[in-house]
Amino acid sequence: SLANPAPHPVDGVVVVDAPSLVGDPACQVLGDGRVAAVVSLPALAVTIADPLDLAHPPVQVSATTLDNGLLRVTLDEQGLIVSIIDVEEGREIVAPGTRANLLQLHQDLPNEYDAWDIEEFYRKQVVDLDAVDTVEVLDRGPLIGRVQVTRTFRSSSVTQVLELRAGSRRLDVVCDVDWHEHEQMLKVAFPVDVHADEVTREIQFGHLRSPIHTNTSWDAARFEVCAHRWIDVAEPGYGIALLNDCKYGHDITRTRSEGPDGEVPTTTLRLTLLRGARYPDPEQDQGRHRFTYSLLPHTGSLSQAGVVAAGYRLNCPVRVVEPLRADERSGRLVDGGASVVTSDHPGVVVETVKAADDGGGDLIVRCYEAWGGRARAQLGFGFDVADVRVVDARERPGGAASALVGNGPAVEIVVRPFQILTLRVTPR
Repeated sequence: SLANPAPHPVDGVVVVDAPSLVGDPACQVLGDGRVAAVVSLPALAVTIADPLDLAHPPVQVSATTLDNGLLRVTLDEQGLIVSIIDVEEGREIVAPGTRANLLQLHQDLPNEYDAWDIEEFYRKQVVDLDAVDTVEVLDRGPLIGRVQVTRTFRSSSVTQVLELRAGSRRLDVVCDVDWHEHEQMLKVAFPVDVHADEVTREIQFGHLRSPIHTNTSWDAARFEVCAHRWIDVAEPGYGIALLNDCKYGHDITRTRSEGPDGEVPTTTLRLTLLRGARYPDPEQDQGRHRFTYSLLPHTGSLSQAGVVAAGYRLNCPVRVVEPLRADERSGRLVDGGASVVTSDHPGVVVETVKAADDGGGDLIVRCYEAWGGRARAQLGFGFDVADVRVVDARERPGGAASALVGNGPAVEIVVRPFQILTLRVTPR
């Protein structure tokens, strides 16, 4: 059985540890023994899904290129990204004359509070980690292409696997770092050919926008900002999102790059990966780390591009689970592979499904509006429902009763921008 823990459906290539699929002709066995397959899965569901035939151009890979017909990624001899072409738009993503996915090492000596503070003067010293040990192709498609780049620096080493999946506009970079640095900070840079003066960054239950210029002292103080699953910079009609699965520190700067027609305004996105503070823990971050970040070029706005859903899919990947026993309660929840809860509006996200704290057998469903606009959505349940009530965040009766329209196996909710709505659902 496959479990999709994300609140959005999955239709495309997934990678799972499923030995039973090794002999399936529709699947691709990866070099590490995992299996890539095309599947269609509902949101928040556990189901038995048969692999589907590939409906997109296959991925083509060499030591210097990854191409799936949507993105064409070019690497140089050091394994750095020198070009990302959006094939459909005919647009170059990487800023002219620069290289992306560049690891950079800074001296990190805060005035105090080593493990908490980052001082702006860290930028005065930077070392580009462009020396490479090996660049090798791990998988050549057709469902997924992977190129592995290994580097060593000082007392540490990093292995990066660049992954591109058929039918996907998301370029993943899976990192395995053996980190043994002190008073150093590791970042990764993506100079992109986008003229932006603000960044959109996800926070819990929503997102906000911040200027990236330094016109005032307040602006200049935002040399490092936090975000959850993604940040996004955009021009009208086109943007680039940088996703991550566990890193929250970012810096975004306005830059200028030398193009064919002279200097052009560009934007550099950087993600803070690791630090090596000595106080209060002299061994902070020392050892092995594994994490993934992704670049997602897109047309249209955040809502049109599905950036919110992409962030959830990266953080909540499809996984293999043991088949559930069909007892009375759990059998109802997963019968026929039905979702536990679904929202028919992609901007209304089902964030939480849990048992009620009082142990009475009810479910708590928490959802929120993620795009920053008013929305009307229908919530459907994969089991028979006796009652649905609005409660507050502490699961007490009350809350915005006007947000709930109707009651039964499906209810309609009306939410304001970024509103959080908590429901108590009683199964029949």
